[in-house]
Amino acid sequence: MAEVGHRSPEETLHSLTAAVDAAPDGVALVDSDLRFEYVNRALCRLIGHERSEDLLRRPATDFLGEDDLRLAADHVMEAREGRPEVFETSLHTKDGRTVPVEVSISTVRRDSRPAHAFLAIVRDATERKQAEATLQFKNALLETQREASIDGILVVDGAGKMISFNRRFVELWGIPDDVIATRSDERALQSVTDKLADPQAFLARVRYLYEHREETSRDEIPLRDGRTFDRYSAPVIGADGTHYGRVWYFRDITKRKQSEEALQRARDEAEAARARDVEIGARIQQALLLGPTPTAPADFQIAALAVPSSGIDGDFYEFMLHPNRCLDIIFGDVMGKGVPAALLSAGTKTEFLRSLAHLLVGSPPGYIPEPADIVNRVHQVLTPHLLSLDSFVTLSYVRFDPLAGKVTLVDCGSTKLIRRAGDSGRLDCLSGFNLPLGAAAPEVYAEVTFDYAPNDLFVLYSDGVTEARNPAGDEFGLERLCDLIARQTDLSSQRLAEAIRKTVTGFVDSRPLTDDLTCVVLKMIQVQVDDGLLSGDELEVASGPKELRRIRAFVRGCCEGRGGCGMGEHDLDMLELAVSEAASNIMRHAYHGRPDRRILIGIDAGREVVKVQLTHDGDPFANGEQTPDPLAEGPWESGFGLFIIRQAVDRVDYGEDELGRQYIRLSKRVHV
Repeated sequence: MAEVGHRSPEETLHSLTAAVDAAPDGVALVDSDLRFEYVNRALCRLIGHERSEDLLRRPATDFLGEDDLRLAADHVMEAREGRPEVFETSLHTKDGRTVPVEVSISTVRRDSRPAHAFLAIVRDATERKQAEATLQFKNALLETQREASIDGILVVDGAGKMISFNRRFVELWGIPDDVIATRSDERALQSVTDKLADPQAFLARVRYLYEHREETSRDEIPLRDGRTFDRYSAPVIGADGTHYGRVWYFRDITKRKQSEEALQRARDEAEAARARDVEIGARIQQALLLGPTPTAPADFQIAALAVPSSGIDGDFYEFMLHPNRCLDIIFGDVMGKGVPAALLSAGTKTEFLRSLAHLLVGSPPGYIPEPADIVNRVHQVLTPHLLSLDSFVTLSYVRFDPLAGKVTLVDCGSTKLIRRAGDSGRLDCLSGFNLPLGAAAPEVYAEVTFDYAPNDLFVLYSDGVTEARNPAGDEFGLERLCDLIARQTDLSSQRLAEAIRKTVTGFVDSRPLTDDLTCVVLKMIQVQVDDGLLSGDELEVASGPKELRRIRAFVRGCCEGRGGCGMGEHDLDMLELAVSEAASNIMRHAYHGRPDRRILIGIDAGREVVKVQLTHDGDPFANGEQTPDPLAEGPWESGFGLFIIRQAVDRVDYGEDELGRQYIRLSKRVHV
């Protein structure tokens, strides 16, 4: 029996040949003439042949280029001397490709043959060459980026050795060549300490980061020569978490810092200039746009509030207290901001005063133009200029008449006039229906009249109050303002104005005001209709036109008798005319021409106002709506009606007495 595992030489050779044939690298045996004696399958595939038989006895040099032949010849000569050789060359394949390979060649000595053979192991180097090319490209790219960077870059390993740096790093710090040659980070640190404004702090930060390897850091380093470096440092950590050292980036930010400082100085100077402009603007606004409140008016308690915003705005107000105790308030705002708006506001105020003076020229003593007449005069003069400037003015012209207990409002697109009733506390927002000044040339401005009573309170306010915004962007709004006014029932005008200021500024919190907070608060102290009666006479007449002469005589006699009321001749003529026209209208329109009805005429002739009341039981006039307008229909038989009456007296009231009778009450001031 044969021994287990015993193989014949033929079997062993066959096994070795099979193993070599299955090897991943190419294996070839060539003779001394460099002809193939054996080629394994891997080398066949590499060269591009299917069968090894196709390569046997072919020269290996058939698969080498000219340059590769010379290289291979040199290495074969070395191998003949018995020294194994390893070199790189290229093989030319059957299909014309060139394949980079790594060749290991050694001599095979065979006693039975006179010449030596060579064993060549050939490995395909394509992938390695590609990897090397990629690596070389990346290294070149990194090197280019490093050297082209405006930053000085330094990489230090864990042992404190400088393993990489660029030229910019050396230039920034001016490190000597002999220090660079040592590659010592410690030597480099020592060489730059004399350049630092605070070397201790610089070195302390470096040591801290070397001790805390995982931290990143960024700071600014001031140098003694005035330069400033930005310093950034981060650890160098591999994908597997291995710590390789630390990288440092240094950038000269001197020019940027100088620019930032110059910009900050410019901002500070601009802010200081703006603050000066605001201060000057506020003084100009206070002097030119915000009129002083009347001193100690007997009928009103007045307070004005003006909180300037961060700019110059166009808010303005003016007070005019007339000899007959009427108080006019002009409260307005010009579109836009800045000096142009302030100049337009000043011009608007001036035009109101000029128009009032114009309307007073040639008028009888004590005459005061109606608010609507004043506004329309300003409109005629100012609107063409405002249209050319593409601007407009919103304002309220308000007249308070303490003798008649009336407030007259010409609303030119302004905010609403808030009234709080003194007896009930009810709030009303009063307004008119006119456009702002400068909005349209054809506009005709009309006035509206309201009654008021003692302790009634009025508030004029700018849109800077209602449009003030809190940090969330919410507006203060009219509702909050009305709620504030309704709750502060016991405050004086001054204290209410202060409460408005505190509430609005508290609402906006730390946000700067974008518009002025402007308001006027006026509280009615008293409403005095008469100053003591000189007469209280009555006359009853029939409703025929023959009674008109008797009525006129009665009016004149009451005003001139018992010392007289002091009314001038012109005013007395106008009062006679108004009473005669009112009586004529009752005869014609209330009684429809019937002469057998009665008219009761009563006169209260006071020292400041004369009131004449005509009472009848005919058809009501409904505030004169039954009386035609003479401008539309022309004069008629019984007189010029309500139109001429309103021109002759200061006030006309219609009503019904406690007995259900209708009356017309005429009021005219006594102009001494």
